[in-house]
Amino acid sequence: MKINDNFILRDIAGDHILVPVGDTALKLSGMIAINDIGCLIYNALKENKTVEEIVKDICNEYEIDEDSAKEDVVEFLTTLKDHDILITDEKL
Repeated sequence: MKINDNFILRDIAGDHILVPVGDTALKLSGMIAINDIGCLIYNALKENKTVEEIVKDICNEYEIDEDSAKEDVVEFLTTLKDHDILITDEKL
């Protein structure tokens, strides 16, 4: 899994915002706000962490069980993939 290089994460006024750059900025007019867990997942993907490692990170950071964390991670990754922010051939 790889994050599309045409998106960068910025903190703007305390909010986590994915900003399209390059040609993607021409196609997508706007920015995408993500929450703290989304930011954790996004940054973990930039570090090439696996889904299992991301789930463990979330369980360590937040009071959430592993099954719920995995469900949230897969849902977020699917959303990223659907919007061409995540590049992967893997089944999520």
